[in-house]
Amino acid sequence: MLMQDPSKFFFSWKIVLCILVFGANITPGKAQNLVPNPSFEDTIHCPTIYGYITQAKEWFNPTTPNGLYVNACASPGGGYSTWGVPWNQYAYQLAQDGSAYIMLATFAISYPNIPSGLRYYAETELMQPLQGGQKYLLQFYVSLADSSAWGCDMIGAYFSDTMVYSTQTESNLSFEPQIENPGNHSLNNKADWQVVSDTFIAEGGESFVLIGNFRDSAATQYYKLSDGASWSNGTLILVDNISLIQLKDVGIQDENDSLSLSLYPNPVNDYLYIHVHGVIKSPYSISIKSAQGVEVFSRLNTMEKELSIGFGHFANGVYYLFINDHASQLTEKVIKIY
Repeated sequence: MLMQDPSKFFFSWKIVLCILVFGANITPGKAQNLVPNPSFEDTIHCPTIYGYITQAKEWFNPTTPNGLYVNACASPGGGYSTWGVPWNQYAYQLAQDGSAYIMLATFAISYPNIPSGLRYYAETELMQPLQGGQKYLLQFYVSLADSSAWGCDMIGAYFSDTMVYSTQTESNLSFEPQIENPGNHSLNNKADWQVVSDTFIAEGGESFVLIGNFRDSAATQYYKLSDGASWSNGTLILVDNISLIQLKDVGIQDENDSLSLSLYPNPVNDYLYIHVHGVIKSPYSISIKSAQGVEVFSRLNTMEKELSIGFGHFANGVYYLFINDHASQLTEKVIKIY
């Protein structure tokens, strides 16, 4: 059972950076988000007495333990409330989008009767089934709860053609997730939100998505934090603003063939992946410039179909990607965050 004594929690006041993202052509702003109630704003009833995921419309728990749900409606004055936003019994954190978010336990160390550790999951039915052979981009935001004394980088998403329900009480669901946070991407930031995003090819018919840690403790990356947090048993991750879109290609023309381009994730915080589709018969060039017009990356006369560009050392902000195939030019806006 998660400890619920707010007087023992250590809260650090935070400066929250709000970034208004104007959508590039594969961001959720310009394509249909297939996840209903993606920021958990719509409620069945406000979590004033207790907060469980099932109080957010369209969301439910695939296992017996309930993931947690907090909403600003539970703290109308903006102060502390057990299930409120931004200040609740587990964290002080503004919502990444809107006024609500959920919390999932992704790891626990002191549950001797649960060999694979404590796990909470969230599940919802997609707005429409996925199309086989099509590429989709999943993106969601996470933040480590202030109360967590342990960090855990394992969280992902599993897509199923049927609803998942298990009689398991608090252990991991041993599915192989289509999307999983990479091992070199630490999720230990308590001050800000971090993005988790990746693409996958649908088999077709997937109609449900589950969010959580699907690995047992032996396969889970976890580490002790030294900030004096109160819940010494494990890791509680805040989750918000979940989007799933089908990637739409954008085209550039050369004198012989039609080429198309996909880039993801956008916004990006580490690597931007670029895929060029079609038959490449002549070289093309890529350059990236900051909003001030300073060129930060260039590659001339390449014929590569897949590229990865490191954005980790770039400052946060807006960048412009230019693709030139000597007959036409395509420009895309890229947002660097965190």
